[in-house]
Amino acid sequence: WLKPFWLKSKPRHCSQNPSLREIKAACLMEMSLEASAVEWSRSLGLFKGTPADLLGEAADVLPIVFASALLWLSIQMLLVPVCRVVMPSFVDAVERVAREKAKGNSDVTVQEALRDVGVRFVALVFSALLSYGALRLNFDNPPQFVEDPHFSSSPYAMFYCALAAGYFLWDLPICLIYGYGPGFLIHAVFCLIVEVVALHPFNQVVMNFSHLFELSTPFLNLRLLMISSGYTHSVLFRLCEAAFGLSFFVVRILYGYFKTYEFVSRVTVDLLSGNSQIVVRKGAMFAPVAWASIVIAIVLCVLNAYWLSRILKMAMGATRPKKTD
Repeated sequence: WLKPFWLKSKPRHCSQNPSLREIKAACLMEMSLEASAVEWSRSLGLFKGTPADLLGEAADVLPIVFASALLWLSIQMLLVPVCRVVMPSFVDAVERVAREKAKGNSDVTVQEALRDVGVRFVALVFSALLSYGALRLNFDNPPQFVEDPHFSSSPYAMFYCALAAGYFLWDLPICLIYGYGPGFLIHAVFCLIVEVVALHPFNQVVMNFSHLFELSTPFLNLRLLMISSGYTHSVLFRLCEAAFGLSFFVVRILYGYFKTYEFVSRVTVDLLSGNSQIVVRKGAMFAPVAWASIVIAIVLCVLNAYWLSRILKMAMGATRPKKTD
């Protein structure tokens, strides 16, 4: 997919208006440099394969990744204008609640509230789609994931990993531009990295069950959208809170801890063995990636335990959100 695009571009080692001979000579120079770099990496055992293998199978789904990012951006930008036409009462409710909470310039607060509604709605749609894909893949687990959990891939898993990579590609600048804080920014960067690594493929089966964590996210974002519109005294709001807490505990704690233990054990045993298949198949450069994935998995379990404690405290009324939250 990338090679035709690369061949159409002008080589770097050319004059402004190169002749055919200059273009051919420049292409040969670039190919020689790339071949030298690959041979040097191979000699150190850092890289196995051709330059295209750096992306692996991810190169085949890059159009899906970029289309996904464009889709989320389009939904974010179009949501409020469309809601003004089809659901004007919802927009009016969001603006009213924002003005009631405003301490300074109410217009700025209203714009921020409407912007956040767009972001939350995108997160709601994305988490619902990813949850569907995760349920489908986990209830009908591809046999290659069982036979070769480290390096196997599935067309459906590739699609949903590409969809998620596109989402985090959209999420990263959103966190930067709108100032959602370093925590969300780090989350976007790390998730984008692990989705791209899974597309290589490497431990794609891990992302297959990790996507199940999104089962609780639709209830979280639906709850936040109801808060932003002042719809917090209904049975639906209470049911949404209960569904969020229950799904968070079942999926992220019970199921998530069990699957994380399986993953950490499997990868650790392989890396500590005398003949690591990760190093043999992917090269020495993937060993740090594998160790980093273990650390990330453990940290994620700790974070999920912390957030569960916060959920339980709020459920018991130990900590109540302020009126401005």
